[in-house]
Amino acid sequence: MFKFSQTPLAFDEVFVQCFQLYKESFRSILNFIIVLAVVSSVPTFLHNIMQGLPQIVYLILMLFAWGFFSVAIIKTLNNYGTEDQSDPMALAKSKYLPTVGLIVLVTIPVFLGYLLFFIPGVFLNVLLFFAIPALVISNKSIIGAFKFSCQLVWGKWWRTFGILFIAYVVPLVILGLVSDFGVTSSGIAFTGGILQILVNVLFLPWYFCLMTLLFHDLNLSHAPPLQETNPSADKELDSDD
Repeated sequence: MFKFSQTPLAFDEVFVQCFQLYKESFRSILNFIIVLAVVSSVPTFLHNIMQGLPQIVYLILMLFAWGFFSVAIIKTLNNYGTEDQSDPMALAKSKYLPTVGLIVLVTIPVFLGYLLFFIPGVFLNVLLFFAIPALVISNKSIIGAFKFSCQLVWGKWWRTFGILFIAYVVPLVILGLVSDFGVTSSGIAFTGGILQILVNVLFLPWYFCLMTLLFHDLNLSHAPPLQETNPSADKELDSDD
């Protein structure tokens, strides 16, 4: 049974461990993944219709779906193979609004970075990649999670970027190709939508497994570990700033 390593992993070991977590946890997170996969495929199913709607409608739908189910998935993965049997849905409900706020807080600077010069967007995307796991696993506040992700990645940016690039570039290219497949003149891209859901169902567990695994690995790579699970300590940290 999968167990998170108690020592920092080598570059190649990250992928081995991630694949093991992926295989063993797939069924336990499948229900959550299917919901996200369907929501993410809405524009492909309704290609022409979505073109006539304000983009904000789809963005709000995505925001609310990811704000809830990403917490439940990360909680399930983090507790996988442990004695913690707490309900991930209960945590998702309690963390829902903070997670939505955190997603907005992270998205704005990353989007502006991509919009301006692209490279700053890549830098910020990697730097803030672990904000949601910090909120869920380390029980950080919104601002605390934002800062904690920066602390984890700082000094480890190139290694983190290399792992994320190798792990995600191929699935994302496939996903991009599938999203444009099967669009018909009537605007109902049924074939492309089904294919995109299938690709999402296979890719999203990998995405969350790597996010959770790397969060633990980066924390271990710092001496002493940065991770703090005491909510009061997090509040004290924020008040000092």
